[in-house]
Amino acid sequence: MTKYFLRLDDICPNMHWQNFNQLIAVLQKHSIKALLSVVPNNQDAKLLQFPCNEKFWSIIQSLNQQGFEIGVHGYNHVYCTKNSGLLGIKKDSEFAGLTFDEQHQKIMKAIAIFHAQKIFPKVFVAPSHSFDVSTLKALEQNNIQIIADGYGILPYTQKGFTFIPHYNNPLLPSMGIQTLDVHLNTISQKNLDALFQLIERHNHQFVDIEYCLKAVNNNMFNRFFKIINFTSAKLLHQLAAKK
Repeated sequence: MTKYFLRLDDICPNMHWQNFNQLIAVLQKHSIKALLSVVPNNQDAKLLQFPCNEKFWSIIQSLNQQGFEIGVHGYNHVYCTKNSGLLGIKKDSEFAGLTFDEQHQKIMKAIAIFHAQKIFPKVFVAPSHSFDVSTLKALEQNNIQIIADGYGILPYTQKGFTFIPHYNNPLLPSMGIQTLDVHLNTISQKNLDALFQLIERHNHQFVDIEYCLKAVNNNMFNRFFKIINFTSAKLLHQLAAKK
């Protein structure tokens, strides 16, 4: 039976708070612990257009105490390169293509903000899914070795990191653990309602990060699907680019 791991991106003081509050209430009702990908020092002009909640950090602290996982979603969410990184999903990046020192400084500053709020994240979520070898090195030096991204149907380990695959595509059957990546600031009401219905009907299939970490699998079957997933995803991107 397919399991679902819910990841909420672009969580910051300026966001669509009505959508956020509605979804959190549904998750709390069903005891579902999502990964909240928090931008610690948001400077993204698009996100800054949303209303700011001055109680942001106290809300995040409370959710963290309730069992929600807090992830480092970059530092300021400002794209400064056109490098798609190791995964090759999107060409905008906050990290990929920068020097190691530049990336290391960003990650150190991001983590310092979390620590000042007494939040100690262990998961990295790259904006636009874009990171490179220097990002991994910088993360390792800052004691973060879980990355919520990648290809495959189950979490796997590689180069000393644990990857919780994100990328799903319609060319592959539904199986394993699927990450549902939700952008509450841009999601349509139709898709939000569909997510609420999925949760109501299949709440028992939603898992938290601890379940994902226990499901790490490096066997041949998972490695095979990681390759197939990567190849088919590249094909979909090429087809989309030609339209």
